[in-house]
Amino acid sequence: MNCPKCKTEKMETFDIEGVQFDFCCGQNGCLGLWCEKGELALYTESGKDFPFKTLEVGKADFNCPTCNSQPLYIMRYEEDNELELDHCKECEGIFIDKFELRKIEKAIIKIPLKERLTFMKNELSKKGFNNWSKKNEI
Repeated sequence: MNCPKCKTEKMETFDIEGVQFDFCCGQNGCLGLWCEKGELALYTESGKDFPFKTLEVGKADFNCPTCNSQPLYIMRYEEDNELELDHCKECEGIFIDKFELRKIEKAIIKIPLKERLTFMKNELSKKGFNNWSKKNEI
């Protein structure tokens, strides 16, 4: 798939902490990331791609690389924050500009640890890790 922002650069799949993202790494690439639905939630261990109340602030200048003709909408990651991500309403994919992943990681700290651990416990259970004793309960 080509980068939705650069349009000509191919995106390469790579793995960060067990989550696969598509990365615009061409010679003239923008260094952006494409996340399919749920990938950002897994990476941040937050349970949702958008764990905070969001605010739609406009339409991006480029379309979804998965749905092609569907526009991406600019969503403020937290309603009162300036971090803006490009989101497809059809497939729910998200485009993240370079350096924005670090800002997302900082924002996620606001989510209580117990809530994040509960999400990860449920995700691990889906993958067959079900041996939780009472002392391991969250």
